[in-house]
Amino acid sequence: MLGDGAGILIQLPDQLFREEMALQGVTLPPLGRYGVGMVFLPRGDASRRACEAVIERAVRYEGQVLLGWRDVSR
Repeated sequence: MLGDGAGILIQLPDQLFREEMALQGVTLPPLGRYGVGMVFLPRGDASRRACEAVIERAVRYEGQVLLGWRDVSR
């Protein structure tokens, strides 16, 4: 069964993201000063890295800073 995975996150679970990103050594800006993108990436390493590179370029192009990635497949 497949679905598009579309959904809307109304509230940002700030504490969850702070704890998860701290494990990666990332300190998040104050609540309201960062955003979260939820992206469904390919499972293959090469394809996933290629998609991440495209997203990272787009973020930089828009003048933003990508703070990190969170793998939810674990």
